[in-house]
Amino acid sequence: MVFDTSIKELITAAFNDEKDVFLKNEFPVINELYFDNVKTAVFLPGSFYGGKDFPFSDYLKGATFTDYLTSNDNIVSDIRFMGEASFREYLHKNKFKRLIVLFAECADTGEYGYREALRWIGEFRAENDSFCQVVAFFSPVETDFEYYLTAFSCREVIFAGENTLPDIKVFEAVSPAAKFYYTASVAEKYAYKKVCVYFNSRTEASDFGRFLMKRGTSYLYFDGSLAVDEKKKVLNEYIEGKVSILIATKAFITETLFFYSDICIFCGVPFSLSHLYRSSLAAENSRLHIIFCEEDIERNEKISRSFAAVTNLQEVYEKRQNRLFDIKKLISDIEKE
Repeated sequence: MVFDTSIKELITAAFNDEKDVFLKNEFPVINELYFDNVKTAVFLPGSFYGGKDFPFSDYLKGATFTDYLTSNDNIVSDIRFMGEASFREYLHKNKFKRLIVLFAECADTGEYGYREALRWIGEFRAENDSFCQVVAFFSPVETDFEYYLTAFSCREVIFAGENTLPDIKVFEAVSPAAKFYYTASVAEKYAYKKVCVYFNSRTEASDFGRFLMKRGTSYLYFDGSLAVDEKKKVLNEYIEGKVSILIATKAFITETLFFYSDICIFCGVPFSLSHLYRSSLAAENSRLHIIFCEEDIERNEKISRSFAAVTNLQEVYEKRQNRLFDIKKLISDIEKE
């Protein structure tokens, strides 16, 4: 269904009826989810820096879950903490009654350790004597919800939202070099605004940075390997407008829940419709620009084959190939328009 009320009212009404909520909808600003007296834990797919209202925390570098506390009633956390018994005990002891899961569809591809995390959420709810609500946000793509119903130990669920994709403008370059030239021209054209340029890989993002440097264009660079202080410095400079072009990998996706860019460019081909949608979240009131070349399609196919060979799972390969096919079809349909 398409709800005719606000997300806040929908979630509150569902909680009162002891129902979970699955939403295909744009993610709200995190602050807006704190709207009633229900103690809430918001789960993100990875470490993040949310500005002055949220602490910077890095699960991989030994931060404790108390680093994520924003108040006595709310917690914003890397979802992997659900794997720690002490964290689940903290939620039990303090009577957290709502778990909000962003990017829930990540579990389909095993991204960010989500598969295990969803199972831990289900186990946590099974240990609860009273109702604990799950609110799961999905990118607006076709989703088989049976998996999530089981993983979350759901009984009654309200499904809401629309199956829509962002406004997209596509340009196919004749070569990788031409792709860089065109991406740079678009980024420089809008350099008086905040411009975020996404890449699938750190290597290509770094190469593009050197390309901009040769052109005399200033830029910032963000990926998940940066140290905590470096991340803070980069994002603060970008937010304050000291440098207007930000080159980023998918590690930046989490940050877009806290602040926005004016223009978003994806240099390459997203791996799935879900990846495409999540990348578009960085652009506020603007279409997503996809700039790619044939080599990007071939690279995605090679990665799919390599991943399947390592895992020895043919179904994984077929699933990734189907998602790549969806992207190719979408691009083809947009180009015809």
